[in-house]
Amino acid sequence: MRALVMTAPGGAENSEVREVPVPHPGPGQVAVDVAHAGLNFVDVMTRRGDAAYAAEWPYRPGKEVSGTVRELGAGVTGLAVGDRVVAAPVGAGLAEVVVAEAALTVPLPDGVALREAAAVPLGLATSMLLLTDAGRFTAGDTVLVHSAGGGIGNAVARLVPLLGGGRLIGTVGRPEKAAAALASGYDHVFA
Repeated sequence: MRALVMTAPGGAENSEVREVPVPHPGPGQVAVDVAHAGLNFVDVMTRRGDAAYAAEWPYRPGKEVSGTVRELGAGVTGLAVGDRVVAAPVGAGLAEVVVAEAALTVPLPDGVALREAAAVPLGLATSMLLLTDAGRFTAGDTVLVHSAGGGIGNAVARLVPLLGGGRLIGTVGRPEKAAAALASGYDHVFA
């Protein structure tokens, strides 16, 4: 099967599509035929060469995917071959098949597209937890978000109105990011 492999930090010169063995799930795991994969901050920082994000090279990016269950490992219940799912594998999601823990693999409800679902495991879930658990958000609250121009900041901007939000204020690291943050729903953005 084909998979994206980063051979060293840097740009496209250190990334290539390779043929690799098809993975099979172990106990408590699920193999997923990947339809879409999300890229997130961990993958970006790894590509930049931040040692905190990649323990070794080559590196296989992709920590959030959507697709269909291909194979179940021993002891997996609640999922079936052919189910449409979203999953958060440890990595290697930018491939035709990936293995994830069954506990981090969730069936998709009817009407949820695979393309959009690929952004849910890390980005959207993190945003929701930041608002509800960490921020104790309640309807009508004003929300201040640092890094409003990033993926999490964009997701927060989409969630706040759905949760009955009040004003949404953001900060960005560079003035050129302000317009995108405003377009995503922020009332005010400061650089």
